[in-house]
Amino acid sequence: MALRLTNVPNPYDRANPFETAYAWIAGVYLDISQNSGTAVFNVNPNEDSAKSPPLFQVTIRLGEVLVPADPTADPPVEEIRFPTLEQLMGNAGSSFSTAFNLIGADLYENALNHPMFKDAFPV
Repeated sequence: MALRLTNVPNPYDRANPFETAYAWIAGVYLDISQNSGTAVFNVNPNEDSAKSPPLFQVTIRLGEVLVPADPTADPPVEEIRFPTLEQLMGNAGSSFSTAFNLIGADLYENALNHPMFKDAFPV
């Protein structure tokens, strides 16, 4: 899965933007204790370059304002934010929450091999 973009700035030739480009999730960083995180997207000019070094990255903080509100516009524009970690986790049945729990279970299981956790057990 990727995002297909149009009219993307070309960092090597600003006068000639790319007609199309693709953005892939490069990383998701979560800080559960701070209820924060970021999503990082790599942007490349063709769909076969997912594993190539990106032209540039786009970083979005969880909860970041993506479209500011403009009540004076016609029609008025409502603020749009990237979801917060709390919103992504939603309830126990949300797809993000389910994936997070599966990944967490796998991480806990593998962490048991670390010397610090040699006498630990899952609870």
